[in-house]
Amino acid sequence: QCRRAFLTIPWGVRKLYTFAYLDRLWNLCASERIAMGVDKPIPGDLIWADRATRTVRVLEANEVEDASIFDVVIPRPGKEIMLPRNLIGKLMSQYLQYDLDGGLQDLS
Repeated sequence: QCRRAFLTIPWGVRKLYTFAYLDRLWNLCASERIAMGVDKPIPGDLIWADRATRTVRVLEANEVEDASIFDVVIPRPGKEIMLPRNLIGKLMSQYLQYDLDGGLQDLS
């Protein structure tokens, strides 16, 4: 019944709700990252591989000293998005798993 009711909402408004959910998830994860009290990157963070092509890569433990907190990227979850390989990535996955049953696969 809930699914049928949701599908009666115009497509543009449904899309707005989807983006609002993803933005809330991003805000929760960014807040958690700040609450961790770290002012430098940690292993598993995503950092820019190339800003021009907007590609990211996972920061390895031996690279932490060479990176800045300003290199860290917290992605907005999506179909083809890489998640951090640390607590923040796990938190995103847990929220998606709980809210969407299928996790990131449900976003496709």
